[in-house]
Amino acid sequence: MNSEDRFGDLGGPKKSAAERFEELDEREPEKPEKKSSGPARPSSVYSWVVGVVFLIVAILVALNTIPDSGESLRGPDKGRPTPVFAAPSAFGTLDGDANLKQRAGDGSAANTTPACDVDEPGVVNLCDYRGKKPIVLTMTFLTAADCEPQLDRVERVRREFPEVAFVGVVSGEKRERVAALARKRRWGFPIAVDPDGGVTNLFRIGGCPTTVIVGKDGRVQQTDLGELSEAQLRATAERLSG
Repeated sequence: MNSEDRFGDLGGPKKSAAERFEELDEREPEKPEKKSSGPARPSSVYSWVVGVVFLIVAILVALNTIPDSGESLRGPDKGRPTPVFAAPSAFGTLDGDANLKQRAGDGSAANTTPACDVDEPGVVNLCDYRGKKPIVLTMTFLTAADCEPQLDRVERVRREFPEVAFVGVVSGEKRERVAALARKRRWGFPIAVDPDGGVTNLFRIGGCPTTVIVGKDGRVQQTDLGELSEAQLRATAERLSG
């Protein structure tokens, strides 16, 4: 698999309100004030504070006007077929970004071969499980987070439920680091490596850890944000096995 850049150029950063106020001060500096017995005029510091407040208000308004901004990071749609991917395995030798092509003719991914058609050693392919076994998909990242314990809990529970596919995804890291961590913590279930975060974006994940539950029919049943205890994992696996 070849690494593919799926992120376009977003252009240069826009100037903040505070920066625009500063430029205005430079172009039209305040004239020296004549001494007066009246109250003092507001200083440029006051103008800067007003600019910052304006910026904060503008950001809040923008966030509140984005349709479904909260929903977009809560996982794949419940009841819909789970998205699929083929990604390097932490236990293999392949490097590169995940194949996210959902089907032939899918123009949203740069890959030429659909993910489900990727069949080679060293690859974790969700198509190997979708529609054949229930899936417990645990999605994590390592930077500025402490999500490894969730994968530890999966490791302790998974052996009790061989009829359920437990799959992990580690995003934003190179395979070598994920492989070293998997060996250290003795994870024995499939761990997909997602260096560029493409799988995370595909599943609309915004928190760590996040667990996506997929039924045997291949459809998303639920998405759990945050940590799950061993008892919760067992209860979920028992329900999926029933």
